[in-house]
Amino acid sequence: MREMTGGEAVYETLRALGVEHVFGIVSVHNIPIYDAIERGGGIKTIGVRHEQGALHMADGYSRATGKLGVAITSTGPGATNGMTGLFEAGFASSKVMMITGQIESQYYGKGKGFLHEAENQLPMLRTVTRMAESVRRPEEIGEVVTRVATDISTGRPQPGAVEIPVDLQYARANIDIPHVEAMPRIQPTADAIVQAAQALNSSKKTVIVAGGGVITAEATQELRQLAERLDAPVFTSTNGRGVIPEDHRLAMGPLLNMPAFDEVLADAEVVLAVGTRFQGGSTRNWTSPMGQKLVHIDADPGVIGRNYRPDVAVVSDARLGLAGVIKALESPKNEAGFADHA
Repeated sequence: MREMTGGEAVYETLRALGVEHVFGIVSVHNIPIYDAIERGGGIKTIGVRHEQGALHMADGYSRATGKLGVAITSTGPGATNGMTGLFEAGFASSKVMMITGQIESQYYGKGKGFLHEAENQLPMLRTVTRMAESVRRPEEIGEVVTRVATDISTGRPQPGAVEIPVDLQYARANIDIPHVEAMPRIQPTADAIVQAAQALNSSKKTVIVAGGGVITAEATQELRQLAERLDAPVFTSTNGRGVIPEDHRLAMGPLLNMPAFDEVLADAEVVLAVGTRFQGGSTRNWTSPMGQKLVHIDADPGVIGRNYRPDVAVVSDARLGLAGVIKALESPKNEAGFADHA
């Protein structure tokens, strides 16, 4: 714990979280944060012309890297402009955090007409995030920002938001910056791994459907290793693009609303789905077949079985789930020519 301004506390917390880029617009309600970032170094600020763009950029950054995407906005109109980006990040299961300003604490909720006054900003943010918090004392800044960032990355990623009154950004206080441990990964049960491996061991026609959860879990290496071991064609969701090189012989591209893809899925003895929730646009509104058996690996237990009932459910981080399956496999492989004709 040491003395610093609230703006410096935001900067130090972002550094502790491993943040290297932030997107946004400088305003009178977030200057102390930007000032601390510029003076401290180590975080690149990327300016935009509209807050919606900042949130979309943070979302795209998160999808491409699997890291936390951070956008910094002003209070009131700045925060409302970012709502569309937060909504889209939630739909796409992206790790996105909005840090927004708020008017001075002494005027908050009094309806005096203070510049960019937004008394109901926090309830608004909670409609499109899993967690949105407001800081009431400068001493809380490190803990609140860390708590929201942790929630964003827990289970199926969902966006979060923190509002910080501008006077608290300027205020000096003794502030603790939490030590951030590596985010805990959800471990699969041994029984689930055994069941998944048994299903794959007995299959001669396995198809893999991979989603954005593979990228979030940094499991592309495990996904490719398993696909090559099984000689299994790999379809992806839109958010799963990149889990396997597009020029790889097993890469089938994004799962689209096409009858030809349905033929491949219907012919599969086992469909292994990893890190996807089967959105309607990819599955002909959940009418596409998913093989004779479905093995579904996902970190969010609420996703498994929501759109397709699996024969084997593995609640797990994609990397740990795939690694467990690879270790438990015997020597299964698709019949010759199955992948080439998919």
